[in-house]
Amino acid sequence: MKLLILDGNSVINRAYFGVKPLTTRDGLYTHAIYGFLNILERMEKEEQPEAVCVAFDLHGPTFRHLKYDGYKATRHAMPEELVQQMPIMKDVLRAMNIPIYECQGWEADDVIGTVGKICSQQDWECVIVTGDRDSLQLIDGNVHVKLVISKPGQTTTTLFDEEKFREEYGFEPKKLIDLKALMGDSSDNIPGVAGVGPKTAKELLAKFGSLDGVYAHLDDPSIRPKLREKLEAGKENAYLSFDLATIRPEAPIDFAPKDAIVQPYNRLELYQLFQKLEFVRLIDKYGLRGAAADAPKPEQKVQSIPRREEMPADVDTCAVYLAEDGSVGIAWAEGVCALTPMEAQMGQLSLAGKNLIFHDSKTAMHRLDELGIQAGECVFDTALAAYDQARLAYEQKVLEVFREVNDAVTAYRNMRRTAELKFNLKEAARQYVVLAKLQYINGVIRYIDVLDAQRKFFDAQVEESKAVRNEHLALVGLYKALGGGWQPSDAEKKG
Repeated sequence: MKLLILDGNSVINRAYFGVKPLTTRDGLYTHAIYGFLNILERMEKEEQPEAVCVAFDLHGPTFRHLKYDGYKATRHAMPEELVQQMPIMKDVLRAMNIPIYECQGWEADDVIGTVGKICSQQDWECVIVTGDRDSLQLIDGNVHVKLVISKPGQTTTTLFDEEKFREEYGFEPKKLIDLKALMGDSSDNIPGVAGVGPKTAKELLAKFGSLDGVYAHLDDPSIRPKLREKLEAGKENAYLSFDLATIRPEAPIDFAPKDAIVQPYNRLELYQLFQKLEFVRLIDKYGLRGAAADAPKPEQKVQSIPRREEMPADVDTCAVYLAEDGSVGIAWAEGVCALTPMEAQMGQLSLAGKNLIFHDSKTAMHRLDELGIQAGECVFDTALAAYDQARLAYEQKVLEVFREVNDAVTAYRNMRRTAELKFNLKEAARQYVVLAKLQYINGVIRYIDVLDAQRKFFDAQVEESKAVRNEHLALVGLYKALGGGWQPSDAEKKG
């Protein structure tokens, strides 16, 4: 039996950056969800698992943050466009009956490690789908890792088992922890030993086998004096990094492989979500087109109204229907009656003094007059009401269109201003880099300050790129709001 577990945050992040931005007509971003589902479908086809589940991080500090304040401190916040897709992504998974596992105070890596451990104990094969190499340390005889790399328009995967890992790294999967302890990990802000890079770390592990082995042989002549100094000075950070890098398969989750066995989708719920997300192709791909028709219909109780020979004299309000053959139908609160053309013409019906309801009252009153039937006052005309309703709906639609266009214009102008601001900030950061280099040459500042200036310039470039993208998306939104065919003016083109 095989279980497929996806590292939810890792996969959706790669989908977000690997798929061109998509939005609904209402401006809801959907491309991360779309990319996630494509990766999920591909993994299911390739691996053919009997069970599928997903692990997510929860917002809030973990035990690693409590141990080291700097843990993941350099990571950028999740983009707002991705934040809004996360809860919907989970709703989609629930509609697909795919279990989600999360644990407050623990990372998704720990949850995945716990799932893998339980699978191994129950002799299940476990395939971890992630873009994070941290999970490679979990590889054993039953646990494999499928590493996902997403680029715009392309997603590649590599399946790591014990043999593949040893082929690439030259040591056992568990030793990945020792490697990160020595060289650190900038993505998670794990310090490692200052001055020790991947090449040196691998060489040390190849010779001494582990972090403990390295520190047990610091006096080995093969360790250069400068490297020995770095190792001695960074010992505390090395063991701290070892602790931070270790995935702990002990998350307190209620999990059993059988609980994740593939189940049929909740077709109606999934159909409604895909409609909201405007995933037309996926509705067809998943065979959901008839889901709405399959939904159970609510019971409708029909109350019969008694048929009378004639209308009581005390009825003050009634609905009148005149058939083409000259017969007349009357309906009131407590009953109905009908007159043949002959009965109607013989004066067996009087509507004088009554409040009358018609469909097309003008024609109906004329025909009643032809039949010689005295009629009261028309108090409601369903034809006029239908017209008024249609007119009101049209007016509301026009107002909605005006509002959407106005909102789209405002959004586009705001995005243009933001893009211009980000451009100016980027140029300021560029000038700061030039100034920092001059100051460094003249001995005023340290080179670390130059690197900090370059980092700020890079961040400014990223922010400008996001702003330009948002400007283009706002322009597309304006184009949609106008119904297509709109072209920017020459002044707007020039900026």
